[in-house]
Amino acid sequence: MLMGIQRKVTNKSINLREQVAFLERLSKLLANHFTLKRSLEFMEYDPQFSNLAKHFVSLLQDGKSIEDCFRSLKFHPIVIAFLYFSRETGQMNEQIINCHNMLKMRLDFYKKLKSLSKYPLILLFISFGGFFFISSILLPAYTETMTSFGDHSSNYWFNLFVTIIQTTITLILCLTIIITLFIYFFYKNGDIERKITIIERIPFIKSIVKLTTTIHFAYHLASTINNGKTVKEGLIIMSHQNDLIILRHYAQIIIDRLKNGDQLVTSTNGLSLIEEDFKFLILRSAEQGTLLEDLRAYSSIALSTLEERTQQVLLMVQPVLYLLIGSMVVVIYLFTLFPMFQLINHM
Repeated sequence: MLMGIQRKVTNKSINLREQVAFLERLSKLLANHFTLKRSLEFMEYDPQFSNLAKHFVSLLQDGKSIEDCFRSLKFHPIVIAFLYFSRETGQMNEQIINCHNMLKMRLDFYKKLKSLSKYPLILLFISFGGFFFISSILLPAYTETMTSFGDHSSNYWFNLFVTIIQTTITLILCLTIIITLFIYFFYKNGDIERKITIIERIPFIKSIVKLTTTIHFAYHLASTINNGKTVKEGLIIMSHQNDLIILRHYAQIIIDRLKNGDQLVTSTNGLSLIEEDFKFLILRSAEQGTLLEDLRAYSSIALSTLEERTQQVLLMVQPVLYLLIGSMVVVIYLFTLFPMFQLINHM
């Protein structure tokens, strides 16, 4: 049960699970032909969402737009972007439903990732702890014992092996932490071009962001065209939103290229976070005049592809973690059994 929603709404952001649940409830009410205002007023009587709904109604009464209400309550940028497009296209119910589906996919991925990695990570940390305990406390005692027996040769090579393993693991851990922090701060404080460059250099992240950006581009362009707007007007709407920054950046680039006389087909060239097959789709649609239908179909298919890719990632998580655990266990066994055999040989 969603206990967190019952608290008083503050400046603290609402977690993803609560956002998904709230959007699901809101989309169901809208599907039953409730207006947005009536839906929120109705949810004031919902014990799970009462405070949140009251806050929404208060913000709307103050004259804030729907996306500004969600922004004030620190909803995910995807939610705010979808609500922005719903205001521009007049497709509130459809936008909220699709927003809920995309956010739920993200939530399911995080939940499964947490579930799959929780215990392997605990075991991995225990293995690291055991390794450093053995190498820091037990092995020095073994070294002193072997030295007292006068066995300097085996003692030297074993200590060298231990030092190499310790240094390698320490370097890997330190480099991982440093690179992660560097990427985080560099990305957080960089401009849009720098952020795109960072994403391009991380293969897995690039694959997911590339497909996600293409989905947003196809879906939102289709929704604006379906509302009677031209492609250029749809791109202008995209360029005016501030929550999907890559989409906004690419929309502005395409607009500038169209102003310079480029065709829509060629205006996406060089946009590294747009899928190549989407560019071919635009070419086909331009030739056959089926842009709206093709954009809708593509966004649906691409969303399924995104789900499949995230599932593939989940399938890789546990084997990789267990491989690391197995490697640490082997090293620990070597560190404990080798000294025992050496001591037995000297008895």
